[in-house]
Amino acid sequence: MALYIDSLDGVLTWIRNIARDPINSFWLQTATDKFYPDFILKLKNGKTIVAEYKGKDRIAEYENTKKPIGEKWASLHKDCEFLSLYKHDYKDKLSKALN
Repeated sequence: MALYIDSLDGVLTWIRNIARDPINSFWLQTATDKFYPDFILKLKNGKTIVAEYKGKDRIAEYENTKKPIGEKWASLHKDCEFLSLYKHDYKDKLSKALN
């Protein structure tokens, strides 16, 4: 994933968000805990993308809890987008987000 993000021309800078570091990392509050999305990308067009990558074994739990929180956060922040990325679609979703 990191190598692919590095290869995208429209990305100005990005970080791998560190989990369980509420002082230095970006997090969103869930009903029971904090949610630390995996990647934060700043695009050359000024947009910010917060992205979470999930493997097959965690999709159901994620889709019912963390995904709606991320989407709500993005809807409240101009020029921000929350992406849910999976092995089969992360390249397509990231490429589309750059346009």
